[in-house]
Amino acid sequence: MARTINRLSSGLRIQSASDDAAGMAMAERMSAGLRGNAEANRNINEAASTWRTSRRPTSRTAAPRRCTATASSRTRWRMPSCRARPASSSRSGSPKAQPN
Repeated sequence: MARTINRLSSGLRIQSASDDAAGMAMAERMSAGLRGNAEANRNINEAASTWRTSRRPTSRTAAPRRCTATASSRTRWRMPSCRARPASSSRSGSPKAQPN
């Protein structure tokens, strides 16, 4: 078995009938292992891509997601909530035109 692996990995050709069957079986196992590793690589890349896509905020959900992500820190530091921020920012900023 070790001899067959050495011969296959070194690129030597099959020279006898005993090498043929064992070599062919070993080559198939090695090829199957390589195909399995390639498939595992593709699966990992696909999972990473899906994870990145799911973490990307969209325009509709970005603000609520940020608000809920920082809820515990707001409570801890007694900061205003996300709903209170637009009102406080309009007081500190330049005056806006009032509707009639």
